[in-house]
Amino acid sequence: IHDKPEDLKLLLFVDADFAGEVEHTRSTSGGLLVLAGPNSWFPIAWLARRQTATARSTTEAEVASLAIALFTEALPMLSLFDKLLGRPVDLYILEDNQATIQVCEKGYSSKLRHIVRNHKIDLGSISDVINLEQVHLEYVHTSLQAADVFTKALAPCKWDNAMQLLGMRTDPVSGLVAPVRPSIINGSDNAYQECCIRAPPSNATQASATIASGEAPRPSDIKPCQSCPSRPQVAQ
Repeated sequence: IHDKPEDLKLLLFVDADFAGEVEHTRSTSGGLLVLAGPNSWFPIAWLARRQTATARSTTEAEVASLAIALFTEALPMLSLFDKLLGRPVDLYILEDNQATIQVCEKGYSSKLRHIVRNHKIDLGSISDVINLEQVHLEYVHTSLQAADVFTKALAPCKWDNAMQLLGMRTDPVSGLVAPVRPSIINGSDNAYQECCIRAPPSNATQASATIASGEAPRPSDIKPCQSCPSRPQVAQ
């Protein structure tokens, strides 16, 4: 931790692998909870759990993953850090599926009416939490989804990026794993702030000029790399 208490917030990365196992049809939930700041990255909890029922769509699997990570890990820690830091701490839920964000914000979906029976999840309770002033549900680009590694076996070309997103690195000589500042905060602090909690943009050229000039990039100025990036926040 290299920031003042007032600059810290909680980041909850959530992801799911839809029916990715060959032995069964259940999806896998993944989550990572981090205490973060412009210069800080402190992992608190993670989860990788088989879902209790078969999801009928990617959106259903993602909603189930978000619910389990939110209610079992994020909310208890949010209450704890509210007391420790003596102020309401912001919680950013980072999701890479736009349909899931819309369903959770609305609190209802005609296509997910069965989710209460199958997964024992109430969409309304998720919506109630998201509507709290200190809780924010935001889109994060797939290449910045730190929870992806907890849902499936990644291809070798994606492993280096996955390790950096977790704040870890492997020594090429000894093979030992050591902590390191994640690639999403190795750039400018402003780039980190926008990259973590806003949707990916389309104008990479403008991003390069903005970052080079030292100005604070707008949400539309950050474009992560698309294929196995080692530093996904750097505009190409």
